[in-house]
Amino acid sequence: MISKHFRKLQHRLRLLRPGDARQTFQDRLLAYRLHATFEKDLALMDVRGIRFYVRGAVVELSGTVGSVHDAELLKELVRQHHAVEDVVSKLCLKEPPIPVKSFHD
Repeated sequence: MISKHFRKLQHRLRLLRPGDARQTFQDRLLAYRLHATFEKDLALMDVRGIRFYVRGAVVELSGTVGSVHDAELLKELVRQHHAVEDVVSKLCLKEPPIPVKSFHD
């Protein structure tokens, strides 16, 4: 018998991303767990909108980070998860602010 909490989790996982026929329930569950695990840490780094897409224990990261260091750190942290075999990064860097010259220079 499936518990009430498990059914709620299945429902939340369906809402996270439209169904992908290539992605199994275990893939979606791992993506959900990674998101839940790193959500607070990413907020502290002022990084939002990172997506974890999992297919066959390979995690694809997408979104925007502030620096190359942040991207490498996130990849390494995700790679250390016991259920992750590999990490593919499709992370983008934030555009640096354009310096504004004043008329007094």
